[in-house]
Amino acid sequence: MFNWLQNRSIALRVFLLAGVAIFGLLAVVVTYLNSSASIDAALVEADRFNELRFLEKDLEIKSLQMRRHEKDFLIRLDTKYVDQYDEAQDGALGILEKMNGLTDDSTMQGAIKALREALPQHKNQFHKVVAEYQALGLDETQGMQGTLRNTVHEIEGLLKTNKNDGLEILMLMMRRHEKDFIMRVDNKYVGQIEAREKEFRTLLASTRLPDSVKTDMATKLTSYVAAFKDYAATRAGQISSVKQLSDIYSKTSDPFETVAAVATREREAAIADVNTALADAFTIMLAIAALAIVLALGIAWAVVRTTVAPVKALEAALSAIAGGDFTSAVPGTGFSDELGSMARTAETLRDSAADRVRLEAEARQHAEDQAEKDRQSAEARAAAEQEKME
Repeated sequence: MFNWLQNRSIALRVFLLAGVAIFGLLAVVVTYLNSSASIDAALVEADRFNELRFLEKDLEIKSLQMRRHEKDFLIRLDTKYVDQYDEAQDGALGILEKMNGLTDDSTMQGAIKALREALPQHKNQFHKVVAEYQALGLDETQGMQGTLRNTVHEIEGLLKTNKNDGLEILMLMMRRHEKDFIMRVDNKYVGQIEAREKEFRTLLASTRLPDSVKTDMATKLTSYVAAFKDYAATRAGQISSVKQLSDIYSKTSDPFETVAAVATREREAAIADVNTALADAFTIMLAIAALAIVLALGIAWAVVRTTVAPVKALEAALSAIAGGDFTSAVPGTGFSDELGSMARTAETLRDSAADRVRLEAEARQHAEDQAEKDRQSAEARAAAEQEKME
């Protein structure tokens, strides 16, 4: 690698170093964008399951409101709670519709389906109970209670105008059995009223009351007992209807728990997916950044080694040449880069300087030799003239 870099231009080495940095930056950006897509998808799923969880909480509230309005009606016998019940159930069914569109979990879809079937059944049964209560009478002046009250008052009116202690006592006993039944809903009181009815008729027949009064009182007694039996039968059926209402609601317990459990589980899983996506993105970007840094440092080290070291070596060679050392080799003359070109130029300069020094030395030597010859010639001429003079 060093030999390859050494034979490339310095500009290419710098561009290579910059390229590694740019590549690392681009890799981080691309990873970020891809990770952002994954994170966004995970966040969308988390938002979906958050909404599902919130809807489940709203569904739980609507369910409790339904149950509360049901109990309020049974306790207070006020029809305003029927409307409130209907409103709460419509809200619950709407929430179930939304939840069904938000989940593809088969377990939750099964639970939602069960609830969408059970809640209308509960509503129908509740309205049946309401109708039975209305038939019985929401107070003592309405429905069967009103009829029963009116027939009793008619007999009591006759007994007030036609005094008979025995008949009054039997009538009071029947009224007591009536109240006992209303309080306890026990069919034994129906039999007791039938027994008091027979006793009343027997005693009525033995009294000295006018026949028209006896006939009228017997007719009103028949109406009273019939009204009571109708009330008792309806009341007993109504008890069964209320029990069925509770049984239907109890069937919603498991589906409600399933919906809550799945919504919580899926929400936690979605949050975990978001955290995983964030962690994966961070890990990948950190790894890419670390790899880019390592590559950049490696290339930077190679660039320094193939650039700075040769420059220092060339500097030392030039210093030697400047000091008159024309015999030392110039390093890097074999390189193909700018430093090689500089080294070859320095080598040329070295050789030129060496030639110049050599020529100067030869010229000085020639001058010295010529001067010696001239001196010798002058001495020879002087000696010759001296000889002539002698």
